[in-house]
Amino acid sequence: MRRQVGELDVMSEYRSVPATERPAMDQINRAMYTKDSVATVFAWARILQESERVILTMIEPEIRGKSILDIGIGGGRTTRFLSGLTTRYVGIDYSPAMVEAARRSFAMFSIYCCDARDMRRFPDDAFDFILFSFNGLDYMPHADRLTALREIYRVLAPAGLFMFSSHNRSGDAAKAPWNQRSRQLSLRFTKACIKAMAAMPRHWRMRRHEIRENEYAILNDSALGYSLMTYYIDVSSQIAQLASVGFVDARAFDALGRVTTEDRESLWVHYLARK
Repeated sequence: MRRQVGELDVMSEYRSVPATERPAMDQINRAMYTKDSVATVFAWARILQESERVILTMIEPEIRGKSILDIGIGGGRTTRFLSGLTTRYVGIDYSPAMVEAARRSFAMFSIYCCDARDMRRFPDDAFDFILFSFNGLDYMPHADRLTALREIYRVLAPAGLFMFSSHNRSGDAAKAPWNQRSRQLSLRFTKACIKAMAAMPRHWRMRRHEIRENEYAILNDSALGYSLMTYYIDVSSQIAQLASVGFVDARAFDALGRVTTEDRESLWVHYLARK
């Protein structure tokens, strides 16, 4: 029998492996995302991206009133929207600082510190809709990404929907501002260039962790001042990756929420797939 999320036993927070045993990418990214200063930045985020708005509006009739899992909630950017659709909302993030920020903003008991790679606190088939927003999957190593996708598949109900975004390897997100095709002379562009130039010494140090494979790449882009290692993948490879886990009917959406099969313009791409 399928158990309801509200019937779960209370469990302790996710116990991660020792830092010395984590891949370099995970050590680097976790160190940044667990900082109070970074959590403060994310706590101010409130607006849905255009592609998110389009897709969520499209599927709202199907997910309204259903059980929803919001992964990588940060400071609660998507919590306000999704919790308004159902009384069965659960939000998780692996950063205690992010979870604390979200709990300060929303008086909810269903926000937990939990890693998408280990969601043993949730039973099989627990959620009808799962969102992993703002490229959260992109900050874990390749093998861990596949582990997270398998965990998401496990806790997703049959025929349930999974939505997420990922950095577009065919786009310009990993390039310096002055090398991007969308560059336009403006005060914002000038500030971005100055910030990128100031962070170049860090970028040169971080590049030793970069990986380029046929299916994906791990790159040091300008996010948080070149402080992170980010996973990049193109549309066809990502859809194949989802199929390898068991997802079906996968669709990709560009930055404006339009269905796409090959995208060279969007910095990241949104995906919607079904179990």
